[in-house]
Amino acid sequence: MALKRLKVYTEGLSEKDRKSAIKIVSKLLAEYPDFILAEVDEKGVKALEDRGVRSEEQPGSPMVRLKTVDIDTSAKAPASPPSLKLKDADVKSGGDNYWIIQFIGPAIQQWSEEIKKAGGSIKGYIPENAFLVRMSPEEKNKVAQFPFVNWIGLYEPVYKISPTLMGRKGRAAHKDIKNLSLKAEAVKPTPMGNINVQVHD
Repeated sequence: MALKRLKVYTEGLSEKDRKSAIKIVSKLLAEYPDFILAEVDEKGVKALEDRGVRSEEQPGSPMVRLKTVDIDTSAKAPASPPSLKLKDADVKSGGDNYWIIQFIGPAIQQWSEEIKKAGGSIKGYIPENAFLVRMSPEEKNKVAQFPFVNWIGLYEPVYKISPTLMGRKGRAAHKDIKNLSLKAEAVKPTPMGNINVQVHD
């Protein structure tokens, strides 16, 4: 029987009713103060409805929304244009790279602590439910096994470039990332310069 990922609202429920709701779900993914994130079969969905417990179906893998691109984490990792892609040697050299880690739901402090214990250094939040993390390929492989991790992908150079420099007005869709390129004619030079470069640690 197919499972649905649900946000089950527990705000206002007694502790007894909250525990009963948790027993109904097929798989508890995460607990929050006002709701739980769980996988529930059709029978469980009806049981929750019969008890008057409100729930809302959640997408299995929401988009990661960077300034330049939207990444669909339910699909195969997007191909990057060769000129704006990390080389295999850069990733396999044993040094650190930047990765995007998407959690199964809103971040919980314990999850961040687990990432740090595994050797990752968290640098900042990315919508939806994702973080930019610096770690080695070996640390990445370890983190990928954590049950609260939904998706991990390299933070490719193409993700970091302003859409303006590519002649675009907004983000590129997942399927269009492979076709992105810098367009010198898109930005007219000014005497003071018009490119802002930000670097990592």
